[in-house]
Amino acid sequence: MIQRKPVRATSPAMRRVLFVFELHGPLDGREVEALAHVSFNYFQNQCRHVLEKAQAIHLVGYRHNKTGPFVPVYAPGPAMGPAPAKPEPLDQLARARKWKERTGYYGAEKAKRRWANPRRIDPALAALMGIERKAA
Repeated sequence: MIQRKPVRATSPAMRRVLFVFELHGPLDGREVEALAHVSFNYFQNQCRHVLEKAQAIHLVGYRHNKTGPFVPVYAPGPAMGPAPAKPEPLDQLARARKWKERTGYYGAEKAKRRWANPRRIDPALAALMGIERKAA
């Protein structure tokens, strides 16, 4: 059976990851992957654990991913206090509300209602648009 060598905090890949953290500051796993030229799984499953144990990096918070769970963000140096708590995921209602605000859904609904009832349109605008206003 092949025995694996233990991964150390002084290996070339670990030093590259630490250099990237020192150069760029707080990063998530995908950013480390791109900047340090290591695979995401290598960072997430090995580097992170070894470097946290050696107090070379620590968890500073969580970043909200556009279409998924919160992503942990790490920074160089030892932790100054307890690790931040992971935020609760958004429920379906909160996600829908956020999407409606982001896409302007409410503004489009207002515009549809305004065009559906031409009496509410300003008389000057109605004349310019050629809309006949009904007598109230």
